[in-house]
Amino acid sequence: MPSFPPLDKIDIPLGTSEGEVLEVDLQDDDLKNNFSAILEILVQEEAPLRLFLDFAFEFHKRGLNLEFEKFLHAGERVADSNPRNAHQDFHKNLLYTSLASYYIEVGKTLLVDSLFKYPDVPEVPDKDFDRPYVPRSQKALFDAATQLINKATQNDPLTLVTKGNFYLAKGDVTEAMKLFKSASRLDANCVPALVGEAALLFKSGDYKTALSHYQRVLLIEPDLPDDVRVPIGLCFHRLGMIAEAKRAFERALERNGQNVDALILLSNIETNEAHGLQVQGETSALILQANKRVVTAFNVNKKHPSALLLTGNFLFSKKRYDQ
Repeated sequence: MPSFPPLDKIDIPLGTSEGEVLEVDLQDDDLKNNFSAILEILVQEEAPLRLFLDFAFEFHKRGLNLEFEKFLHAGERVADSNPRNAHQDFHKNLLYTSLASYYIEVGKTLLVDSLFKYPDVPEVPDKDFDRPYVPRSQKALFDAATQLINKATQNDPLTLVTKGNFYLAKGDVTEAMKLFKSASRLDANCVPALVGEAALLFKSGDYKTALSHYQRVLLIEPDLPDDVRVPIGLCFHRLGMIAEAKRAFERALERNGQNVDALILLSNIETNEAHGLQVQGETSALILQANKRVVTAFNVNKKHPSALLLTGNFLFSKKRYDQ
């Protein structure tokens, strides 16, 4: 799920008097410990589902995934208790599909015989909620995702995209593509569906059509946090349009100078350009610039495979074997 910039605060409407709200400071260093109090207020005040979602996403942005899941579970219980509350249908569906998507993303990282477990969580049922947050297998996570998808609105684009991602996680590319296309037919501007289609088109080698899909996404959502300028650049590169690819990666870095993929890909292009130059000074300048990008990428994400590989090559070339 895309990660928009964190909010500073969220207001919870209070039922005591009209217009009265409780302001929750999301910059509080003790936010994790305040989770239970926030959730209790949401339940007591019969807060709208959108607030369960808002808090869930804000905690997720801060890496508090257990709390993210608990907010969504609490919202799920509220949604299940009011099945005919039509004015909250959109947020209800978003809640079901968001939690299902989370289980799919976590589940697909697991080996068949491995378990997902939150760090520092005791292996006992959570007394505040119906569900125990104990270690779970891929099957358990996928079963939970299936139940949530079944509760969601079946002809909604988000539901279809979630189903598509589920099939993709299980290796069924054909069915995934069908579902992404169905979502696009329901909503021509459904960004997750367009991105899903584009990714599968790229994987199949249809770079030209993939490019057109990514460019459409850029027109619809130019400020999307997961910048599609990087896959646009990759499409250009596979089509042999190196100058256009370079501009796409440069534009991605203008928007986010710490975009590791853009740094690595642009570094590769600059290194190849340097090898094709005849003038020594220009070659050295390009190589230096390319290496700086690799170092920046490594400092941003020391676990990124390409950043690790290129940093290792750089240190080896400098005979800095001890590093």
